[in-house]
Amino acid sequence: MIKIEHSIFALPFAWFGLFAAQDTFPSLLTFIVFSLAMVCGRSFAMGINRILDVKIDTENPRTLMRPLVTGEITKKQALIFSLSMGVGLLIFSALLNIKCVILAIIILCLSVLYSYAKRFTFLCHFILGLILGLSPVAGWLATGTELTLTPILIGLGVMFWVAGFDIIYACQDFEFDLKQGLNSFPVKYGLNTALTFAGFFHINTIIFFLLSGLALNLNFYWYLIMATVSGLLIWQHKLVSHTNLSKVNIAFFYINAIISPLILLGFILCSP
Repeated sequence: MIKIEHSIFALPFAWFGLFAAQDTFPSLLTFIVFSLAMVCGRSFAMGINRILDVKIDTENPRTLMRPLVTGEITKKQALIFSLSMGVGLLIFSALLNIKCVILAIIILCLSVLYSYAKRFTFLCHFILGLILGLSPVAGWLATGTELTLTPILIGLGVMFWVAGFDIIYACQDFEFDLKQGLNSFPVKYGLNTALTFAGFFHINTIIFFLLSGLALNLNFYWYLIMATVSGLLIWQHKLVSHTNLSKVNIAFFYINAIISPLILLGFILCSP
């Protein structure tokens, strides 16, 4: 039900915030505890989403093979796992500092809210974006550093990136969501306009990452990294159109799985 690769979207940005907060890398203990907290948080969010969406998933042809739908995993098992991950997030956050605990509670609440959001708002993509966008903020706070504009800029870049690719992903459920009365950008505005919004959000992603580089005084090569990321985002949008959604999974998972580690690597290589 939960795959380790599900952490690849947020974890590199969480490490980005962790490494950027101070002039030196954090202690190994802080790095390990924070990473465990992040994996627990991501696993809780994925698990609780699967539990709360199980009735919808049983009716959606695309999700009929999910373990909760097939019975491979019971709802009780999934609930025990998800709650354990939520408790793990709080425990590991408490080992860091009180600010991380407060942020962890906010993330847990937002994760539950996201699972219900498509039932009442087309802005559900931004709630998911906000959850992942808080990961660099969490990394920054994990070091005990005071919150500044820098991790917020990184977080905004992540938020628009996630909202954009989540809209692309939601396009494949357009017909189903429309029939079920569920909300999304594609349902609200149609496939073509929704994909245009996704492109606009990804332009914002690049803008905020460029501003993050300025705030962190990163060297010239950061902007080459951003040019590469821009190319990957353009490729992502070239793969999908309102008349052809056959390559949504390539656009959604494989390309985005390159982007987040690339940005982390770029920060490490480009730091002064």
